[in-house]
Amino acid sequence: MNHRMTGDHEARPAPRPTEGDASIVLQLARWSTELGMTEALSFLLSEAFPTTFEAFRSGHPAGSSGDEQFLTICRFYETVGTLWKHDLINEDLLFDWLAIALVWERLEAIAVGHRAERHNESLWENFEALAGAQAAAELGSPGEPEA
Repeated sequence: MNHRMTGDHEARPAPRPTEGDASIVLQLARWSTELGMTEALSFLLSEAFPTTFEAFRSGHPAGSSGDEQFLTICRFYETVGTLWKHDLINEDLLFDWLAIALVWERLEAIAVGHRAERHNESLWENFEALAGAQAAAELGSPGEPEA
């Protein structure tokens, strides 16, 4: 059984996904399509995607198509991260569905640069925390029984 870390870092068993969780995932999937996440993720995963904020901003100034695709990705994952943070979506189901840590790893430098540019250190914090939790779960965080 997987475990969820609480605020005091004690592991507790993760609840089984419910039909409500499945409904939320389906709604998020529909919303991601409406947002244009497929195109945005294609841009993110392309070889043309810059790896530094300076290179990104140089080729994709604020308001440009590339900037909008970056913001689309961040807004989507920040929303998902907020739902996760408040236990409104099942973590196991979420981690089974999305490669959050992979996406964060690919755009972390851009997101951190965007925080500095906006003078807002909390920008994308739920996305980052969610990616960290998924990465830890993939590594087998403390309290998770060995297979």
